[in-house]
Amino acid sequence: MPVEWLFASALIGALTSFSVWAYISRRRLEVRTRELERSLDHHATELESARLPLLRLSAEDSLTAVANHEPGDLVARYHRDEFAVAGPPELVVNRR
Repeated sequence: MPVEWLFASALIGALTSFSVWAYISRRRLEVRTRELERSLDHHATELESARLPLLRLSAEDSLTAVANHEPGDLVARYHRDEFAVAGPPELVVNRR
């Protein structure tokens, strides 16, 4: 009879130890999950705030800005004539 009690108490002790370990591990994972979630939210906010200036800068064209503000018609015509392709290379006449 004492061997069965010894075995039962060892089993109960092992199960209790496992339960405590599982509880502590779960709590650590919950804390780590909350930290990662806050970090993700922070980085998502940073990315969104960086996206707006990047979109603005990517849409900004210095040539277009000059063409729209200064003697734009002349600049636009120059660039249109200089860089336009009218057809196959043998049909394009050099305007210079």
